[in-house]
Amino acid sequence: MYNIYLIFIIIITSSSRYVDASREVPFVLERHLATQSPYFSAGSTTPSPPPDHCSLVHINLIARHGARYPNTGAINSINMLADKIALYGKYITNPDLSWMVNWTDPYPYIDQGALVYEGEIEHYDLGQRMLHNHWPLFSSDYFPNVYPIQHTTVPRTG
Repeated sequence: MYNIYLIFIIIITSSSRYVDASREVPFVLERHLATQSPYFSAGSTTPSPPPDHCSLVHINLIARHGARYPNTGAINSINMLADKIALYGKYITNPDLSWMVNWTDPYPYIDQGALVYEGEIEHYDLGQRMLHNHWPLFSSDYFPNVYPIQHTTVPRTG
């Protein structure tokens, strides 16, 4: 089974340099890792204004954690894959992939699941967009009883 993963990783990594001819943009592997992918902004979006007879009086924002380090299970899987790559490294002949032979997992267990700097920035940017798009609701100073914020005790939300 691990041989299949190794072959898959080598194929995907080597193909990540190519351009999707239909979109004329480079293929970026990190955008195609399902739940392990970082979140990417959709770009500049402008919300639709409410109808003339309506005004915004309340906002509920539910935001999941920002980008974070892999959890223990993912780190274990990464380490097992690195071991397999090292075992079959002699078969990697493409110079562009030679980095894989000596690659080591950069994620320490102590950081498992913790928010990374980019995850903090994601939530800061989210707050700035909310302020910019809905500034009349945020015209007063911050008071916890006016702007309640709830979160878990796990530092994943900035």
